[in-house]
Amino acid sequence: MKKFDDILSRIGDRMRELDSIRERALSQSREIILNCRKCIQSIHNGDFERARKHLMSAGRRLKTLYKMLDGYPEIKSAGFVENASQEFVEAKCLYNLERKGELPDPDKLGVSYVAFLLGLCDLIGELRRFSLDSMRHGNIDDANRYLEMMEEIYESIMD
Repeated sequence: MKKFDDILSRIGDRMRELDSIRERALSQSREIILNCRKCIQSIHNGDFERARKHLMSAGRRLKTLYKMLDGYPEIKSAGFVENASQEFVEAKCLYNLERKGELPDPDKLGVSYVAFLLGLCDLIGELRRFSLDSMRHGNIDDANRYLEMMEEIYESIMD
C-alpha cells in the first residue's frame, strides 16, 4: 500500500494547492467585478477619467488572474472566473461605445468568446439604462441611438 499512500499524498498536496489558488483567484475576481461596477457607474455619471482608471485596474487584475491560473485548468474554467471576464467585457464595451463608438475585439481583450457574448448581453441592459435616462431628460435622439445599439447587438447575437 506504499504506492497507494504516495498517490493519496500527491492528491492531497494538489488539493491543498488548488484550494489556496482558488481562494486567491476568488479574491481577485471580486476586485475585478468591483472595479467594473465602479467603471460603469462612473460612465453613467459622465466621469470618464474615473471610469478609465477603474477599467484599467480591472484589466490588469484580469491579466494577473489569468496568469495566476496557468496550470490550474480546474479553476480557470470555474464560473467565477468567467463571471469576472464577462463583467470586464461589459465595462470595456460600454466604455468603448461611449468614447470611441465601437466595440472592442474579444481577441485583443484576451477573453473567451463565451465571456464576450455574455458581456455583450449584459451591455444591452446598460444601454437600456442610458436610453431610459436619455428619455427622462428629454434627449429623444440619444434615447433612439442607444435603442438602435441595443437592437443591433441583440440581433447580431441572435443570428
